[in-house]
Amino acid sequence: MSAPAIATPQAATRFALTYGSSLAAGEDPKAYERHVKDQYRQYKPLAEHELFLTQELADAMWRLNRARRMESQATTIDQLAKVGKYIASIERSYHRAYTELKKIAAEREKTSGIPYSFHSCVQNEPDWTAVMPPPKPKIQNEPSLKFMLNEFQKSRR
Repeated sequence: MSAPAIATPQAATRFALTYGSSLAAGEDPKAYERHVKDQYRQYKPLAEHELFLTQELADAMWRLNRARRMESQATTIDQLAKVGKYIASIERSYHRAYTELKKIAAEREKTSGIPYSFHSCVQNEPDWTAVMPPPKPKIQNEPSLKFMLNEFQKSRR
């Protein structure tokens, strides 16, 4: 499908959300490639149909993230409403592909007897323990939050 002649910002938005390649002008092709590879690693497609659904899922996620950015930049109610419609459409696409992949996974597990989990091989899960601060040591006579709130309310009277 060839791109329509984009003469207005509204047409450019519509094109960026619904037509053509999932990668819009100005987006990082390497980030998109990493995103798609992560989805393939997570959903482990085997058959042609599963490959197609995984690509649909990855593209829908990519477009949904773009639409959310556009939503945050909308300046009028009309723009917000239009982007909202695109978001709803993209979400339906995502959920259809996800639901179909889950059905295929359940059928595979039923016929092979091998448990199948989408989320068991996500490689990029952050190590939250590395970024969380260590717990603050409790001071023996430290006032509780409830006590401090009561004191604040008393002082306002």
